[in-house]
Amino acid sequence: MRIEAELVDDVDGGLVELLGALQADPGLEAAEPRRGQTAVRSDELGTAEVVELIATDVLLPMVVQALYDFLSSRVRRGSETAKIVVTRTDLPDGERRVEITLDGSSEAAVEVVRRALEL
Repeated sequence: MRIEAELVDDVDGGLVELLGALQADPGLEAAEPRRGQTAVRSDELGTAEVVELIATDVLLPMVVQALYDFLSSRVRRGSETAKIVVTRTDLPDGERRVEITLDGSSEAAVEVVRRALEL
């Protein structure tokens, strides 16, 4: 499966920071986090830059935990808002896609990820 994490309206280099955090996580080494581009969506003119991972179902909880850790660190540093779009694509043709948007205050986004981890 392909997983994309996009920091929307990122102006402070957060994507580079997110990529570094994912690459430094030894549990995600097999997923090979790297910079990539989203697929062009029908209602958009271009693509966004994302962090892209190729993962198995086993690695999915580790990816969610890494996003939680990243958002938590941003909250501790005083970031007031966060919007991350996480897209999971299971088939090469893009037929099976799940998109989750973490939007609002950083604390709210952290809470959404925390609840996802409890499942």
